[in-house]
Amino acid sequence: MNHLECELLDQLSRHQTITKAAEAMQLSQSTITKRLKQMEAGFDVQIVHRGKKGIHFTPEGEYLAACARSILKEIEAMKDTLWNMEEEVKGTIKIAVSNFLTSFMLFDVIRAFKEMYPEVDFRITTGWSRDMYERVRSDEVHVSFIRGDYQWRGRKHLLFEETLCVASKEPLPLEALPAASRIDYKKDAKLAGMIDSWWDWNFREIPKVSMVLDNAESCREMIRNGLGYSIVTSLVVRDMDDIHKTELKDRAGKRITRGSWMFCREQSMELKAVREFVEFVENYDAERHSAG
Repeated sequence: MNHLECELLDQLSRHQTITKAAEAMQLSQSTITKRLKQMEAGFDVQIVHRGKKGIHFTPEGEYLAACARSILKEIEAMKDTLWNMEEEVKGTIKIAVSNFLTSFMLFDVIRAFKEMYPEVDFRITTGWSRDMYERVRSDEVHVSFIRGDYQWRGRKHLLFEETLCVASKEPLPLEALPAASRIDYKKDAKLAGMIDSWWDWNFREIPKVSMVLDNAESCREMIRNGLGYSIVTSLVVRDMDDIHKTELKDRAGKRITRGSWMFCREQSMELKAVREFVEFVENYDAERHSAG
């Protein structure tokens, strides 16, 4: 199998649909289908079953996909070793980052890093923090940027902390929350659990949820227009001076906070490009906070 065929099998295995695999590889669906048929003819086996809900690998296909993943890893390791032998910092850094942190900080960090090390490329995966945590745990990426506190024994760095707060257009006493209209948005399970725990400590009633939105940005606008309150992290409403914010506290009277972290596997630090990037982020973060 050549590199393209290995990547094709890997993407099909990940996404289980030709449509999503084509999007990931920036190829047409017809090209994917044609190459897949060529591979099936070449190996004289059926690689996938096609159905209305996507594709399913045959046992032979599963074996070939596993071989493809192994080959791709060997190629990446070979490239990493060669790039690591050069004096110049170069290579490809694989990053997994939560959706919110992508827009909040990652673009600025990568732009500043690329100015110093233009020969370094990035392969970036975005999604929920839990999924991004699993990516770094399973060694699919070198570095992961995650919101929330997860167990990690490798290299880690606290980027910043956020405070949970009630955000509303007008001042809203905490005791009035059960009767007020609440706006929720889709969030990761850890943050949802923190909010639910605080609510259960303070109220017997269930919240009066009037709407559930897809993202935090839409939630911001609903709050700004006075359509209800929401319980959010301070970063979500960081630049909204026209709304009222009340910090949440635990039973001991301490602010309820949530950390955002950078995780990196220790073995990944052996790569020159990854080591430079991790140290750059640590220093960049410290400088940004001290400047503020």
